[in-house]
Amino acid sequence: MITEAQVAEYNLPGIVKHDRRYKDGRPHEAVETEALRQTVLIEILRARLDALLPEPLERVVVREARQRKRLAALLRANG
Repeated sequence: MITEAQVAEYNLPGIVKHDRRYKDGRPHEAVETEALRQTVLIEILRARLDALLPEPLERVVVREARQRKRLAALLRANG
């Protein structure tokens, strides 16, 4: 979802959409993500997903590498 702050930041145009499931069309304002460049959209999405993580992904990757090294050493020593 694009926030109002992002709509303002990227100067995105609003459009009126209609919901055809209703007789009156239930018109509502919308901003389509297609108005953004794909790279910008990916940056917005990645930032939001990173914010939802319980800890930074980089820290998880570093910990995983350390654990893999430790396990490989244990396997060599016991194998």
